[in-house]
Amino acid sequence: LNEAERRLLFANFNTVTPESCMKPASLHPEENRFDFAQADALVEMAHANGLTVNGHALLWHNRCPDWFFNDDGQEAGRELVLQRMRAHIAAVAGHFAGKVQSWDVVNEAIDDQYEYLRKSKWLTSIGEDFIAEAFIAAHKADPKAELFYNDYRIEQQPKRDKALRLIRD
Repeated sequence: LNEAERRLLFANFNTVTPESCMKPASLHPEENRFDFAQADALVEMAHANGLTVNGHALLWHNRCPDWFFNDDGQEAGRELVLQRMRAHIAAVAGHFAGKVQSWDVVNEAIDDQYEYLRKSKWLTSIGEDFIAEAFIAAHKADPKAELFYNDYRIEQQPKRDKALRLIRD
């Protein structure tokens, strides 16, 4: 941030939500490699200036490396993708436990058109329960954090009915 942006932020806001530095592609670009540098710097800057942090986002259909869904050049099976998802969430939410107030656990999983859920790699690899499994993993990794589902135009049809179904499910 430039100095004018920093003054605006610190004078007028009490919470920050990162745009991309906490998404899987930024934090976990390869299966056994994490890069927390940018996200750690954001959290440190926020705390140094009295701001809370909403972590965004543990799972998203976009900005997620293909390695999560591949197994030696083949499509990875449900159990392997589920294991990788859980390990990713445990590592990331665990790393920031006590440092972030809340997490957008799953981002934009509801379909914009006619289907219930977006045809993402998470859905096709794991099934509809990937959302519930992500929330279980996030709560286990950071039991004190508030956990959210994040989406856009969720208050409008057709997403509103799908969001209510998601809550009931």
